[in-house]
Amino acid sequence: MSLKQIDIKWLKNCFLLCLLICISSCRQSPSGLKISSLVNKQDSDSIMRWDSLAVALMNTDTKQAYNYATRAVSLASRINSEELIVKSLNVKGLVLLVTLQDSASFFLTRALSISEATSFKKERGSIYYNIAQQYIDATDFKNAIILLDSSIQSGFRYGQSAAVSSSLNALATIYQATEDSSMAKTIYDSAFIIAKKHNLPREMGIALGNLAQFNKNTTESIGMLKKAVQLMESIKGTEVERADLLVNLGLRQEIPDSAMFYYNKVIEMGRNCRIPIAMIGAYNNMAYFYLEKHDLKKATECIVEKAIPIATKNNSYDWFPILYDTYADILIEKKAYIDAVVWLRKSTLARAFSDNMIAKKQVRLLNAMLDLKNKNLIIVEKEQQITFRNARINRLKFWLALAGVLILLFAFGYFLLRQRARNKFQHLKLESAQLILEAEEHEKEKNGMELHDALGTLCLKVNDTIEKQQSVDIELKYALSLHIANFSDEVRSISHRMSRKILERHDIGPLLTNLCQETVRYSGLKLKFDISTTVPPVPLNVTMHVYRIVQELLNNARKYALDANINLSVRFFEKSIEIEYNDDGVGFSYKEKETQGMGLSNIFARVNMFNGTVVLDTVPGHGVYWKIIAPF
Repeated sequence: MSLKQIDIKWLKNCFLLCLLICISSCRQSPSGLKISSLVNKQDSDSIMRWDSLAVALMNTDTKQAYNYATRAVSLASRINSEELIVKSLNVKGLVLLVTLQDSASFFLTRALSISEATSFKKERGSIYYNIAQQYIDATDFKNAIILLDSSIQSGFRYGQSAAVSSSLNALATIYQATEDSSMAKTIYDSAFIIAKKHNLPREMGIALGNLAQFNKNTTESIGMLKKAVQLMESIKGTEVERADLLVNLGLRQEIPDSAMFYYNKVIEMGRNCRIPIAMIGAYNNMAYFYLEKHDLKKATECIVEKAIPIATKNNSYDWFPILYDTYADILIEKKAYIDAVVWLRKSTLARAFSDNMIAKKQVRLLNAMLDLKNKNLIIVEKEQQITFRNARINRLKFWLALAGVLILLFAFGYFLLRQRARNKFQHLKLESAQLILEAEEHEKEKNGMELHDALGTLCLKVNDTIEKQQSVDIELKYALSLHIANFSDEVRSISHRMSRKILERHDIGPLLTNLCQETVRYSGLKLKFDISTTVPPVPLNVTMHVYRIVQELLNNARKYALDANINLSVRFFEKSIEIEYNDDGVGFSYKEKETQGMGLSNIFARVNMFNGTVVLDTVPGHGVYWKIIAPF
């Protein structure tokens, strides 16, 4: 690789490093989920499937739903995935909300604590919502509103749209319970818009079913309720919501037979899915249906044998005054006025008890709303503090990044100047080596010419002297003349090889072959050489330098590896020449040789002149290996 290429690559790397530092300093840390270990996809799919089955069966088969949720928690804990542990704990808590609410608190609280202690925050909105359901069931609206608010905030922050829409529906229900219908309708509208935007059929159905209560047009209200039921029909685990919608549909029917159709569906669903509240409402409404038909026996059966036992079993105190009033109406229709008065009195007492409970709920709700306002003020203040602190941190990051970039730019400039100075020095060394090599070639050519000229005169004089000797035998004269002629040819060949102009007139292949043959003939080296016969057109300067390199290698072999086995290979390619030399001689120390002579330096200098590469491997006592690639 040339020095120019190294310089360009180094500059690119420095520039990319500066760019990456600038980007990383300006970019905020993303908040996302972090899985604590590598999770096998099959295990992850199993956990997700079990969680889905648990949610789907939590109203119809709570035992099987609990088994699925437990298996999901166990596997998630075994593979140590923070994300899957939080999700499975949340699902198990949700399943237990149907039966064992005290146990549900343990799993939901644990899921929330793990989520807050780790980087996985996305599930927090759903966890807050599920915990809030416990407080709603316990009529503790204060904590319910706080948790629903947290669910909404977390859902918006981490993109959990289902939690946002569900929490808004629950919050609107609380406002509706406190007779703030205007606010309830507004919140239901918001829940429906969010659910529709993110294609959440369950949440859309709940919001739409509640909005139907505010529609004065009976036909439109029924249409909204049917649409809500249709949205949730294909979703497992929505049996409670669908039962409530069907009861409301029955109430809005003007034709009694149509109302009975929906009540029967509710009762069937209530038995299968264990939804006692829906069954009580359906039986109460059916009692009025039979009362209108004057079927007092069936009406009495619906209240006395069905609705009241279910309400008693499930402690549904809110329903007692309604059921007692309904039964009193049946007794009045039977003309049992004394018994009707008794049941009306019981209804009054039950209503007083129920009103007392509602009053307590309203007081707690007022306190919760006040606390919520205070909480909002605290949140705003905390957000301002966080914003101010983040601004300071961002400014500090900016100045640190700027200082880092300036330091990098300074270092970049410093190393760039050093690199340029190094390149300039290398360029000067290359020019000096080139001048030295040119001077050597000029001196060789001059010496070769002088040797050639002097040799001719010398040979003539020697031959003339031999011819003048009368006492010398003719055969001896002939032998001497022959030796002198051979000597003259060899010296002329040497002088020719010393001449650059003569070398450049011949092809590199034959020149190297002749050089190897003469070296073997006159030095006795154990040389095995392989010179390619197919030679592409080679530039004149490359021919001369390659010849001199091979010549230097063979000269060194004559000096230091006379008894060694030597292999020389020269291969010609389309755009390069590859020289490979090795011997098993005495070897040498490169650092010592580098300071003692110019032979090795000349080889490196010649290769650098045409941007070639050199590999030299030698250790004293272990031979010499050269590999030279000369591009052209």
